[in-house]
Amino acid sequence: MSDGDGFENLGDDTLAERFRSSGGQAYFAELVRRHGSAIQRYCRRFVPDAALAEDLAQETFLRAFTHFHQYQGGNFKAWLYRIAFTVSLNRSKSSGPQTSALESPELLSHSEDFVRDLLTKADVRAVLAEMTVPQRVCLKLFYIQGLSYREIVTATSYSEKEVKSHIQNGGRRFEILWEKRTGLKR
Repeated sequence: MSDGDGFENLGDDTLAERFRSSGGQAYFAELVRRHGSAIQRYCRRFVPDAALAEDLAQETFLRAFTHFHQYQGGNFKAWLYRIAFTVSLNRSKSSGPQTSALESPELLSHSEDFVRDLLTKADVRAVLAEMTVPQRVCLKLFYIQGLSYREIVTATSYSEKEVKSHIQNGGRRFEILWEKRTGLKR
């Protein structure tokens, strides 16, 4: 959709509601246009190549389209991330060990900004490999994707209490493991 289609001033939930009530595929197409690249980048973190990430993103939107009746409103983007997470996790489980999604060198403890320039992929991978999957997932969604606790609940199906715990305990564990591995203290 181009800016001339009149959708630029409509929020995601407005588009979603109009799609639900009218079945007008242009509304859904606009949601795909808005979020397609971000969902594809998110899926890329779970798989080793861009073509597979594109397939996962397409599967995400296909599932969103066919299960749109399950969307209850509130945060369309978080709902999409939850679908993408499930699709990607299911694919990575069926095709071997999951690595790339959780081994990004961008992951930092919230108070270790000075370490940003010193991180290496090998160090981050080693630290993340020692953490639990829920901690890695929640830390990435919170610190890298910038999702709120509630959005992470939607994206992962963990309870809000679990999300808070995984972020808090995961952050502490990351700091401890990072210091042990690199000798750098915050």
